[in-house]
Amino acid sequence: KPGPSSSSVSGLFVCHHCSAAYQQKKGLSQHIRSCRVSTSLHVFPPSYIRAVTEDGVKKFACGFCDFTSIRACRVKNHYGCQHSAIQYFACKLCDFKCKSHSSLYLHKSTVHSKKKRCPYCKYSTCTFRASRLEAHIRAKHAREKPYVCATCGDKFSNIDILRRHEKRKHGSTFFSCKKCDFVCYSHSEFTKHKRRHPSTGKLFECYTCTFQTYTRSYLVEHVKLHMEMRSYPCEYCIKTFVSLKSKKGHMLSVHTERMHTGPQKFFSMADL
Repeated sequence: KPGPSSSSVSGLFVCHHCSAAYQQKKGLSQHIRSCRVSTSLHVFPPSYIRAVTEDGVKKFACGFCDFTSIRACRVKNHYGCQHSAIQYFACKLCDFKCKSHSSLYLHKSTVHSKKKRCPYCKYSTCTFRASRLEAHIRAKHAREKPYVCATCGDKFSNIDILRRHEKRKHGSTFFSCKKCDFVCYSHSEFTKHKRRHPSTGKLFECYTCTFQTYTRSYLVEHVKLHMEMRSYPCEYCIKTFVSLKSKKGHMLSVHTERMHTGPQKFFSMADL
């Protein structure tokens, strides 16, 4: 027969301490001798798991109330939290003990985890290793930003972030779209922009000329050309544009050298 620290549920021998189940009593007996919870706390509670059938579904039920679950481990957690004063779950790394597996998991993730949460990101669930957490705090939460971009004047708290900014925003190589006048320095931004030019979908056509596009906003900007709504003039030539985006693309592709040497009157490079 099952010993004082086990119960027979649906033909299986279940350990009261960790819900491990075995088809043979011999397997349960070997498990109990090495069970972390039972050997560390030396407790042998009475039988509290019983088998029930609800609507043709076999479940595990608490022996002290009407709580049921299809998983024995949940009945065990329920028993430890609601009916037992004994703390069955013990931390292997310290003397912490608790009644439920969820409390033990929370303890290990907050106290013994190699990764830490940022104390300043109140709503973030991201965790960092010790070295990366320090860099994250300097980059996102430090008030002092001693590293200044020589091109646009943006300030940063970390030299690595400044270098990424200079490479992304002020690199010598820029990407120009063949289907419109969009220009940027970042390959990732250029790839994202190309998705705005699908090869399939609803085609928008201009009623004045042969212009065609798959993007409605592009057609709106094109129609402004026919209506002479050019409200964005270039600072270095006489050209005017219907949108700030078109103006920026023109400045990057035509007046690149003058932008880096002369004063930036038209827009900040940080906006690109």
